Parts: sequence; C-alpha cells; structure tokens
Amino acid sequence: MNTNSIILIILLGFICSACSDNPDAESNLMETNPVTDKPQDAVNKQQGDVWHGPAFGYVHENGPSADRIELFIHFGQLLGAVSLYNMRASEMRRVREPSAESISNGHSSIASIFNNSLLKHNQRLDAMIQDHARKTNTLLDIHGALAGLNDTQQIIDISSGDRNKRDQQYAANQKLLLVSSRVRDAVLAFFPSRREYLLASSALIRRAADKVAIAVSAQGVIMDSNMLWDAYTIIDQTVKLDPKHLSFCDEQRLPIKAHKESIDVLLYKMVPNAIGETITITATEVYALANQAQEYGERFKVDGQEFCIQND
Repeated sequence: MNTNSIILIILLGFICSACSDNPDAESNLMETNPVTDKPQDAVNKQQGDVWHGPAFGYVHENGPSADRIELFIHFGQLLGAVSLYNMRASEMRRVREPSAESISNGHSSIASIFNNSLLKHNQRLDAMIQDHARKTNTLLDIHGALAGLNDTQQIIDISSGDRNKRDQQYAANQKLLLVSSRVRDAVLAFFPSRREYLLASSALIRRAADKVAIAVSAQGVIMDSNMLWDAYTIIDQTVKLDPKHLSFCDEQRLPIKAHKESIDVLLYKMVPNAIGETITITATEVYALANQAQEYGERFKVDGQEFCIQND
C-alpha cells in the first residue's frame, strides 16, 4: 500500500469518528448545503402560505321573518350535516382497536355537527315549515327527527365497530336517515324555483369556500383535512336541493346542467384529502363556482316566471 493510500484511510477514519462523536454533524452538513432546504424552509414549503383573496357568491340577509331562500339554504346545511355525521361515524367504525382518546375525540367531533346554532336555526324556521305542512296536509317534522342525534348512546351506537351490536347500529343509522328523508320531503313540498335553487346553492358553496380558505393554502396544500371534508359535504349535498325533472326547455335546463357539471368537476379535484397533500384547487375556485351559481340564479325573475313554460 503506498503512502497516499495510508493517508486517505487515516483521513476517512478521522471524519467517521467526528460524525459519531457529534450527532448533529450530519444535520449541520445538510444545513450548509445550498441545495438542501433549511428545516424551517421545509416546513413552510409543506404548509404553504395561507390563502387570501376576494370572496364571491350569494349572501342572503335573513330578515325578521323567514323566507324561502333562507329555508333552502338551511335545508342544504342539514343535508350536509347528515352526510358529515355519517362520514365521521363510518371512519370510527373502520378503526381497529381504537384508543380511549381517539374514541372520545371521535364522539366529540360527531356531537359538534348538529350544534346548538344549527338546531336553534331549525327551531326558528319550524313555524314556517309547519304552516306549509298544514296547508298541504303533509308531514314535515324535521325538528322531531333531529331530536336525539346528539345523545351519548346514539353516537356510541352509530360509531361502534362491534359486530355484536348490529341491531343498535342499524337503529342509530335509521335515526340519521330519517332526518335526510324528512328534509328531502320538505324540499319537494316547498318546490324551489330555478332562482331559489341556484341562489341557495350559491350561498352554501360560498360558505364552503370560507372553510376551504382556511383548510387549503394558497399553493393547494391541505392544512385541515376535517374542515375540507366539511366543505366537500356541503357542496356535494347542494344538488339534492333540486327536485329534478322539472325543467323542459333550454333556458331552464342548461344553467342547472352547467352548474351541476361544475360541481362534479370541483368535487373530483377535492380528493384525495389528507393533511400535507396537494390538490389542484384553492378557495379561489370554490368562490368562482359560488359566483357562477349566483349569476345563473339572478337571470331568473323574482316572480317565478323563468323564461319558458314547462310544456314547451
């Protein structure tokens, strides 16, 4: 072995010894490398900058007495809440041997969906709902169906993955399905006009965009997966405010068709949905959809005459 080889071996041994004596040596070398992000830069890159920009979409001012657009917005909120409640319960059922802490957090998350604000709003609108029910001789008891959804045993039953408790799970699911069924019945009973449907949809999607603005960064990085799923369910359920098969001419049909196609495209882009992942939308795209629905809705006349008659 020549002299140069001996010197090289000695130098390599010295470097390895220094690295083993100093556990920070590798990280220090990384930080001095101009190609490598510093730790803080890496965090910023993952999280992204908070979204900021103008908000668009229909804003409904609730008056002293409830009106139909407020009612349809509320129906959309209820349908979104049912979907989210079911989604979070399903997530809990799929977890094998969950910890006591995760069970407690999951139950609290489900209990927060039908919160006091939503229940009080439903109670405020119930007089209008019951008045219509009497006039049309139909059962529209949404308020009664909501009772008990936040009971401890209801939440335990619907979120339990225990196969020996299928009867309890079924009963708990039926209570949730009853709410959805009653809301759908109410939508049909009140029969939204094209204007009412589109403006209510715009208002709901704008509220969803407010959540996306917090949940997704300006670069499309997901920072709050739960809130993004909340927004997803609101947008997804807005289509159920349309009774369907009511429009038979292009002036009525095409704006609704375009709106629903835009919803499908947006929802497709909102998944996968996990913290740290990047999606191809931000709040900007969601506000744009809310604005589009508002523009479509405002083309229709307030008096309900919507450009063409249904037997054209």
